[in-house]
Amino acid sequence: FCAFLGQVLQRGASCRDAVRRVQAWHLASGTEVSVDGATGGYCQARGRLPLGIVRAAFERLVQCCDTRTRTQDQWQGRTVKVVDGCGLSMPDTGANRKAFPYAGGQKEGCGFPTGQLVGLFSLDTGHLVKFVVSSWKAHEAPLTRQLVGWVHKGEVLLADRAFSNWGLIGLFQRKGVDVVMRLHQARRTGTGRVCWRKPQRKDRWEKSLWAELPESLELRVVRFRVETPGFRTDRIAVVTTLLDERKYPDSAIAELFRLRWQVEIDFRDIKTTLGLDVLRTQTPAMIEKEIHLQAIAYNLVRLLMLEAACQHHVPPSRLSFKGTVSTLRAFAHL
Repeated sequence: FCAFLGQVLQRGASCRDAVRRVQAWHLASGTEVSVDGATGGYCQARGRLPLGIVRAAFERLVQCCDTRTRTQDQWQGRTVKVVDGCGLSMPDTGANRKAFPYAGGQKEGCGFPTGQLVGLFSLDTGHLVKFVVSSWKAHEAPLTRQLVGWVHKGEVLLADRAFSNWGLIGLFQRKGVDVVMRLHQARRTGTGRVCWRKPQRKDRWEKSLWAELPESLELRVVRFRVETPGFRTDRIAVVTTLLDERKYPDSAIAELFRLRWQVEIDFRDIKTTLGLDVLRTQTPAMIEKEIHLQAIAYNLVRLLMLEAACQHHVPPSRLSFKGTVSTLRAFAHL
């Protein structure tokens, strides 16, 4: 487990790098254990590593990060969670192709198996709360329904327009979760208080679950202009269940939606800094373990950042994830 974790903490590290790190550790510790330099034993042990242990480690880390949430880092005194998705690439093996087909338009042998990950992050702490992995063919909105259990009553869910559909909003509102989402481009609606009637049930929604949702949603549409240089969009429309305009004015909604960009930075950290964008294992079972280890590594770094932020009384967003990883690597031998 530790060798696998060390491997994913170093982007592009090979199995040989992982074994060499174990050899160096034993040498520095003065143990009399002799570690063979071949990688076969490590690769076999990594394959036997129970997925249940890896999942349990991830869940325990999430609990540790949850306890580091501070009131001063919350928005309007409320916990905000952000959902978004990203693409994944992996080695072109028969087993991987069966579980994760090529992206559309690619011929066999001319591409790579492609998957997607939909992740739920804490805006307060930056840690990854829960994630779902699927092939690229699955739509992000149905996958998000698997994350509903990790967004709790009284919290706020922040999302882009890919997740802005009637069913998801109704599902979260029924649970007592407020949403702030960018308005889907196909939705034509007014500004301010609006009422959205229940549409016909989609095939991907179970009949019993759809029947439990309300017949209409009382929502609020906020429109604002982005004038910051470098931003791509000038005008943005956001739909929210936060109807109290005195407690949550348009400016507060606009500022919260601006913070949604933080999840793009979180994905950049886990994909670019740690290497989740291009996975390296050869089978779907190992792909799942590798993704979990990447998520564990990411949350471990986040936990270190949270402890530093608490010790020095600064917001966690002030700290650099990449800088933390670089510092961690530099001081590892000590």
